[in-house]
Amino acid sequence: MGTGDNNIKEGGNRELFANYQYQRLNMEEYVRDFKKALSRFGEADSIEGKNKALQEINRLRGEFGAMKTIAFIRHSQDVEDEYYSQENDFFYGAAREHEELISEHYRALLSTEFREELQEQWGEQLFELARQSRSTFAPEVADDLQEESRLAGEYMNIMARARVRFAGRERNIMELNPYLESPERATRKKAHAALTRILAQNEEQLDQLFHNLVGVRHRIARELGFDNFLGLGYARLGRSDYTPAMVADFREQVQQHITPLIVELRARQARRLGLDSLKYYDEDIKFSGGNAVPRGGPAEIIASSRIMYREMSRESGEFFQFMEENGLLDLEDRDNKAKMGYCATIPGYRVPFVFATFNGTSYDVGVMTHELGHAFQAYCSRDFSIPEYIDATAEVSEIHALTMELMAWPWLHLFFGEDADKYRFASLTDAINLGLPIGVMGDEFQQWIYENPAARPEERKEAWREIEKKYWPYKDYDGNEFLEQGGWWLKFVHFFQFPLYLIDYSLAQICAFQFFGKSREDYPQAWADYVSFCKAGGSASFSRLLQKVGLQSPFEPGCVAGAIRPVVSWLEEVDEKDW
Repeated sequence: MGTGDNNIKEGGNRELFANYQYQRLNMEEYVRDFKKALSRFGEADSIEGKNKALQEINRLRGEFGAMKTIAFIRHSQDVEDEYYSQENDFFYGAAREHEELISEHYRALLSTEFREELQEQWGEQLFELARQSRSTFAPEVADDLQEESRLAGEYMNIMARARVRFAGRERNIMELNPYLESPERATRKKAHAALTRILAQNEEQLDQLFHNLVGVRHRIARELGFDNFLGLGYARLGRSDYTPAMVADFREQVQQHITPLIVELRARQARRLGLDSLKYYDEDIKFSGGNAVPRGGPAEIIASSRIMYREMSRESGEFFQFMEENGLLDLEDRDNKAKMGYCATIPGYRVPFVFATFNGTSYDVGVMTHELGHAFQAYCSRDFSIPEYIDATAEVSEIHALTMELMAWPWLHLFFGEDADKYRFASLTDAINLGLPIGVMGDEFQQWIYENPAARPEERKEAWREIEKKYWPYKDYDGNEFLEQGGWWLKFVHFFQFPLYLIDYSLAQICAFQFFGKSREDYPQAWADYVSFCKAGGSASFSRLLQKVGLQSPFEPGCVAGAIRPVVSWLEEVDEKDW
């Protein structure tokens, strides 16, 4: 084998992540072994033989995925580490061969004479994902796929190294965050100007990088028979039961029911702050007395999380203990650490890894509970023998994460003390003011982008600014030329690394709000439904998973208005005058 069987710990046995062995795959041996397993699958003349070969294929996929993910995590832990930078780059090249193998695997799965029996045993979703995945690859696009992967990784490297001089020293983007929320308006304005300088200093490089990404994505899509990248992007994301037209209808629901609420909430914020009008550098400060700040640093947040998950349920207590004991949390900021938050499931080991860059603001609790929502789902569904079911499709995965943020409500006093309601209010209004509109704005923007792949950088910025005005009509950039011209979107990694993903946050937020409404009426039942939802992993499509726990699809008429109702009710009950 490329790395040896002893490197893969099926089922997630206790072992510190720091001790996970990494060894570059011998791709020649790996391809040979994979093709042997494929041959055994094709030659098997019984359902038992097919399943045995399928088990070997999935073991090999876990081996590849484990090494790839370990390399990525260790690279993001220190982007200046030359060894893991090279190993991460290695997988950009190896991805080409691996995609070809996966395509062959799915072709065999879809064409086997035992398809009906296998589908009955493993469910329809595996075969639907296989069908869609088959449309996303052909050997003719392998080189372009490799190039797309390489280009997408460049964004993380650029932003991790980006620095600006502020408050006496060079600072990265995450180190600016506390100043962006300063109670002093002049400090906020200067901090936002510094953030703008970081983007502006890297604007030309980011524009060119994105232009190259759009070009290669369009080229891949055309070669695969799609009109443009939109169809390919939907197939890549496994969106099987809704279409771009349905998403456009959802965006209209958001504009109709959420945009007026945003305008109202921003006016309410201006009154709290004693301002005649809200400028862009005022938006991050929610209260005249300052935002809620966690009581303590990373160690205290972890200790509070330990108590919360232990009290929340048996499953969650065991989960958090597992994460700690296996060293699967990396939360503190360091020089050269990538400035991002994510949860990565490590195939083979079948464990989630949570990565974040704490900055001393309420962001730390938000990103912790969000990414642990992803991790809890991966932990709950880790025993699926089909790797496609361990992780769900993107919009489903974001429901796990956003709902966990809301399920943490009864324990927020552990993190914020008497400011817990302050944080609750801020997190809910952020979901409405930022999370929902950013998703639909990003989706509308990317629809325009991929329908106009030859657009110039300035045209892209103009398109973004017009979309901003549609969903954020209150936005006042106070003469900041870079932002007035539409440069703010360059701040988002999703456009570069995760195309078409942003709408998943909006769809998921509406579903999370439904869980919130349930929890206000009957928390134990809401939690039980949430655990069931997590345990289902990715074993069904988006709509079918929602049906299993009694959630309404965001695409149904009236869903947005209904989901937002308990949220608005809570916000109206809050007495914010002393904040």
